[in-house]
Amino acid sequence: MDEIREYIQTTLPSLSTDTVESVVEKLQELGADTFADLKYVAPADLEPILKPIQARKLLHSFQSMLSIILSSNSSRPFAVVQCHFIHV
Repeated sequence: MDEIREYIQTTLPSLSTDTVESVVEKLQELGADTFADLKYVAPADLEPILKPIQARKLLHSFQSMLSIILSSNSSRPFAVVQCHFIHV
């Protein structure tokens, strides 16, 4: 979850640390433990914590990241760290 936490912070840098932690906790509560699991998260799942546009922005960014990761077919852990700064 550290990579996901870091990704949230870079995608929505205006969020407070507490809000980022709340999002991470919510994702864990939903059962999303990996980037691949995030494709099943809906904006409504995060709207109790994030504003609707923030939730959509974050999920769109996650989906873009997943596309990059899946298209590279890379299983190397550092691929996520390298890609998580790319915003589409």
